[in-house]
Amino acid sequence: MQKKFKPLSKGSSPQRGNISDSGLSRITGIPKRTLVSWFKTDKDNWRNKHYWLLKSFNKEELVSQIEKIEEVKV
Repeated sequence: MQKKFKPLSKGSSPQRGNISDSGLSRITGIPKRTLVSWFKTDKDNWRNKHYWLLKSFNKEELVSQIEKIEEVKV
């Protein structure tokens, strides 16, 4: 089973999504180790789908979504 990656930029490693795992971890509070384990699961697993959903957002969209969730919690 092969994952699809964006093409390489100048001297960089393959990119997987709009935001790095480290950035995703900082914004969401989900440990990076957890995100990596979600990435490694089978593509039909809900964890893998959740990982790619989070990765589909850019930083601004993700921060906006989390702020909306925080408003609902209050």
